Amino acid sequence: MAAYLDAGVPVAEHLADQLLIPMALAGGGRFRTVPPTLHTTTNIDVIRRFLDVSIDVADAGGATEITVTKP
Repeated sequence: MAAYLDAGVPVAEHLADQLLIPMALAGGGRFRTVPPTLHTTTNIDVIRRFLDVSIDVADAGGATEITVTKP
């Protein structure tokens, strides 16, 4: 919890993977979170295989920004 609070991001590590599918189905979105867990990176790989979306994971100055877009 301390790492999440120190990161100053609105999305915790366990919510990040759950937001990916609705965002991919809706056509896009973006959020800031703590560094992604293995579960999040696995979800990203699976979503990329089934849906025509781009998911980018970038360092955002101590946080991680995940962006979902339709090509």
